[in-house]
Amino acid sequence: MFFDEKFESGISARNVSHFLPPEERKALEEELNRHGIGLVFFEQRSAQASIFKTIVVYLNEHLTELFITGLLAPAAYDAIKTTLLCLTKHIAIFFRKHGKKEETYPNMRITIGKAEVIAPIPSNLNEKQFSAYLTILQSTLKELSNNVVPKIKKYECFIVEYNDATTKLSMKTVTKYGMERVAKQRNAKDD
Repeated sequence: MFFDEKFESGISARNVSHFLPPEERKALEEELNRHGIGLVFFEQRSAQASIFKTIVVYLNEHLTELFITGLLAPAAYDAIKTTLLCLTKHIAIFFRKHGKKEETYPNMRITIGKAEVIAPIPSNLNEKQFSAYLTILQSTLKELSNNVVPKIKKYECFIVEYNDATTKLSMKTVTKYGMERVAKQRNAKDD
């Protein structure tokens, strides 16, 4: 992934440049830079992006570790939250303006040891709900890091799902997630 080499902590946002005006991208970069976090925007089209219909926001390993352990300074945490919320809202507005029927969520991609985590960022949350979502995500990732990652012998990919009704997160392997999606599609056809 591409990260700003000048910073130990970094965020990389793929395929979001056209959703944000240049002055807003610059403002987000400057705010994160003040807290020692680099932000890189880049474009890369791929089959995976089409399959998941997503825009991806990557956190590098150092920033992931700080996020999971809760060692981020409050101002840096707020800058990350503001950046993620801003990206999510701009993407949702873009799709509504252009009459897109399918919802497209940005996803955070996080690597913890041999585990990769895909965490969709819901676009329908207000700032308070989004803060709660990040807190729940942080504890979910901490649990994964402490209890699951040490047992992983080879690469494993997980998907975190947010349930609007219960405001809870569930974590599944990509294989289990895929099997559940196929079953849902079959059941929908049968109805």
